[in-house]
Amino acid sequence: MKNMQHSSKLILVEGIPGSGKTTITGKMEKWYHDNGVLVRLYNEGIANPIDLAWCAYVPLKQYHELLKKYESISDRIKERSVVEGDYVVVEYTQVHRGKSFYDELQNYELYGGRVSDDRYFEITMSRWRAFGNSSPAELSIIESAFLQNTVMELLFYRCLDESVIISHANKLIEYVKDLNPIVIYLSPTDVRKTIQHIADERSSPNGKWIDDMIAYCEKTQYAKRHNITGFDGVITMLEKRKQLERIILNSLPIRSIIIENEGNDWDGVWREVVGFIECS
Repeated sequence: MKNMQHSSKLILVEGIPGSGKTTITGKMEKWYHDNGVLVRLYNEGIANPIDLAWCAYVPLKQYHELLKKYESISDRIKERSVVEGDYVVVEYTQVHRGKSFYDELQNYELYGGRVSDDRYFEITMSRWRAFGNSSPAELSIIESAFLQNTVMELLFYRCLDESVIISHANKLIEYVKDLNPIVIYLSPTDVRKTIQHIADERSSPNGKWIDDMIAYCEKTQYAKRHNITGFDGVITMLEKRKQLERIILNSLPIRSIIIENEGNDWDGVWREVVGFIECS
């Protein structure tokens, strides 16, 4: 591997469900490790330095009250908690699937329109700024924390203008510019085929993954405004998301790559990933 001393300290891997993000990030982690690079991988749903998706953001006082309330699993909660100033980030989906606990912790999420626009922007930008100033010793590979959560929240839940979303994404990148960030975007050419494939394969704690995805999309303000429902509605929203994410990528002042994949040619995708990284 060449010029590792000049390489990125932050790699953002993005793409719609089923695009291969988890497969590719796992290969990236091993590849860097095998080349003697200190690396840490953050897959979707795991607390990371910049994102709070699938995590509760709990004030310290309420956190200690939760530990008492759920004393029987308090050790597991602590294992999945990180203190950040006056708040605690809890990976609650990794702790317990009991409905009472899950529903209560979900109320502390940043996403899903649960906080005001001002509060959302304040917390998001603060965490990106802090990470950009942290001078991490290791390379961070972070899945789905940039484009996916920005677009899903700001476009679909908050129905903000696309120009606002594009501007916000560029501000986030500006905060981490000293880490020389790069973006790898995995782009299936046929969204419907991709989602149908994983709909047939994936399950969730509540049953089928696709049923959860439909419910998730249907409750957004965007879906309600545009009368979007069912499986076709999911495809419509993911195609819209993909379109806006590519526009954002083209607006960024950093290196990025869009890797098209017509099927499951993961060896071909991996070759493109390695080629891009080695030139970064």
